[in-house]
Amino acid sequence: MSADLDYPRPDFQRTQLHWESLDGPWDFLFDDEDVGLTELWQYKGLPDEVTLHANERDQVWDQTEADKITQQTAAFPDKIAKDNTHTKSQNTSNKKRTIIVPYVFQCPASGINERSAHEVLWYERSVKDLRTDGARQRGDRLVVRFGAVDYVAQVWIDGQFIASHRGGHVPFDIDITDVFHGSPGSSKRLTLRVFDSTSDLTQPR
Repeated sequence: MSADLDYPRPDFQRTQLHWESLDGPWDFLFDDEDVGLTELWQYKGLPDEVTLHANERDQVWDQTEADKITQQTAAFPDKIAKDNTHTKSQNTSNKKRTIIVPYVFQCPASGINERSAHEVLWYERSVKDLRTDGARQRGDRLVVRFGAVDYVAQVWIDGQFIASHRGGHVPFDIDITDVFHGSPGSSKRLTLRVFDSTSDLTQPR
């Protein structure tokens, strides 16, 4: 946890502070029918699997996706033709998997390498209080820093809503000090819900 060459911003190293990179494996789940909030995943933790209601999903897709794809094709014809980014997933269920952060789920380095369209994503992992007793007494704060999350992010710690952020091109910090009341080194569950529209042409890309 000491500063070294792996730190993403070496010009901001503070060797007297403790920090830990959150890059690496996270639990990950596609939420194609956007049921996670209703089913309280943020409180219960991500399920091992979520069943998709194929007939209902196909009806919604048939009614809306043709227009969405037409708009996208008109705006980005070369990209659509090359990447086929709006192919509908044919899965009947989504299983919780491991993703390697900071890579996007569409690329092989993420461990997912899924090219079909998914708008709602959930991430989860354990985070711990890195402060020593001395750091606590000094009043040091515990902060989670996200380099970027595309596009809308909501964050919970052990089911307690902490913050939300909109905008996929800028980093943001969240102070999570007040949810850590245990001894130094105690751990809590960090849950992240991400929404990234595949059809909103007003959303920056």
